Amino acid sequence: MVPIWPFGKKQPEPVKTIKIRKPEVVEYERPTSDGQENLVSNRSHLKDKEFIDAMNFFGEDKKEE
Repeated sequence: MVPIWPFGKKQPEPVKTIKIRKPEVVEYERPTSDGQENLVSNRSHLKDKEFIDAMNFFGEDKKEE
């Protein structure tokens, strides 16, 4: 007797997986120096006339005419 379906059933292919690598984390320490502290504490540029004029020009408190 002849089988009803003459073709054989294919076996499923194995599942393909991708290995996920964790990214390497590199940590750096930023050296602090006295020069950096002086730059942060030096706020003399805020009293400069050109800076004040620029802030007035670009500031929100400028009156629209």
